[in-house]
Amino acid sequence: MSWLRNLFFPWSLSGVLLGVGFVFPTLWVIGLGGGVYFLYLLLQKMRFWQKLLGAWLAWTIKAAFSVGWLWSTYPIEWLPLELSEVQLAVIGFSWLMTAVTLGAGAIPLVAVVELLHRQTDLSRWSYYLLIFPLLWVVAESFGSVIFSAFFYGPGGDINASFSFGYVGYLLAQHEGLVQIAKVAGVYGLTIGFVFIAGSLLWYIEHHPQYRYIAVSCVLILFVSGLQYKVAAPVTEVNNGYSVIAVNTFFDSNLTRDVAGRNKVAAMLETAMERAIAEDPDYIILPEDSRYFDQARPVSAAKIFFENKYTELPIVIVDSGRTVSNGETVLQSYIYNGPENSVERYHKGYLVPQGEFISNIYVGLFNLAGYGESLQYLSQSISYRVGPWTSQAQAAQNTPGILFCFESFAPRGIKMLTEDRPEMPFVTHIASHAWFHEPYTLWSQMETMLRVQAVWNGQSVVSVGNMMPGKFYTPSGSIKEMAVIDRGEGWEMRRVIVPHQ
Repeated sequence: MSWLRNLFFPWSLSGVLLGVGFVFPTLWVIGLGGGVYFLYLLLQKMRFWQKLLGAWLAWTIKAAFSVGWLWSTYPIEWLPLELSEVQLAVIGFSWLMTAVTLGAGAIPLVAVVELLHRQTDLSRWSYYLLIFPLLWVVAESFGSVIFSAFFYGPGGDINASFSFGYVGYLLAQHEGLVQIAKVAGVYGLTIGFVFIAGSLLWYIEHHPQYRYIAVSCVLILFVSGLQYKVAAPVTEVNNGYSVIAVNTFFDSNLTRDVAGRNKVAAMLETAMERAIAEDPDYIILPEDSRYFDQARPVSAAKIFFENKYTELPIVIVDSGRTVSNGETVLQSYIYNGPENSVERYHKGYLVPQGEFISNIYVGLFNLAGYGESLQYLSQSISYRVGPWTSQAQAAQNTPGILFCFESFAPRGIKMLTEDRPEMPFVTHIASHAWFHEPYTLWSQMETMLRVQAVWNGQSVVSVGNMMPGKFYTPSGSIKEMAVIDRGEGWEMRRVIVPHQ
């Protein structure tokens, strides 16, 4: 069993080192050590299948750390009794297969490296400084494609948007190195991460007697990155947009009956009255707040609001579950003053973590005899991508709308800026009501939004239900917005977003 030991332990160690920084962001530099060790293993002499399985194992462990937040969905209290008994198994399956499919990105990396190694006579430095960084980016994207294919369903498509575990996000924890994101977002950061790891490995191999210099460089990187503070206060500016973000605290059980929905509506109305009294330019509500009744005709909901609040030159971003062309969609409702039309856009990227039921689950549930429970779940987890995903025709003063999990797509904001390069800012609207304080999800989401803000030169105002909202600047800072009011189930924060 020595071959198994030689296969399992070294590759597993590299995976642990690569993954720990996703759970404890301050320890991101350990991931750099994992990258060095992984590249070292990749060029050792061993059988191809051993190297293939070893690299897949390492990347699966790396991904398992990054998607560990899936366990924070337990317990899902509203499930039918028969499913509540197996929900740990369902969550575990989702976590494991998410990690395995994302980890499969290592397969083409190993295959191409082996092919080059056998068919060419390239120097070792060319692998470390050129081939590995470029192939790593492609390989991680390939893993995202495999993930989307495995969990394919009626609300999803085949894409490379699920970017958890990308090592570029580790490098983004460093105050200075995050600026590499200006080149190509997380892809540029990944190239930078692997380039640094390859450079360290090349130096250690060529100057083993001076290994302490390489270790010193890593320590300098670590210490210099400690100056980064997530919760820095916002520095107010005079020339900008006055934005009020209304964060809410409504759990998933509260809106499952009429009484609960009425209670939420009353609390939102109180929050809106207080927000309007502050006379802001924008009021942003979390995803699926349903302040405006989208079951009514658009004009009726608009008139009903204007009967309560007359002649308000204000932009209000709301969203809610509704039906379009016979299918359930998540639709924004953007009120843009009495003189302008209401704008509506559909969420364009859905994930199998609570927004649609994957085909694999349909088959497994039916096979296990949970067909009736599956029909019950299909009433709640039934979102589809609607036809109005493009925001290219939005009004000039309408912010770009980035729905909840669209922040995980590396090109989420890039696609908005391609359609609307002159938009005032981007608002990220989210709801994490399914989760129970998923700290690792929040920290990774913050890093993803930070990277996208830097790449696209956009200010981002994040607003959430059951999650902390923050303000992201184009320079890479993440700032806490000032709390100006609180009430039952909500808090109101203000930020002045500088003009672009």
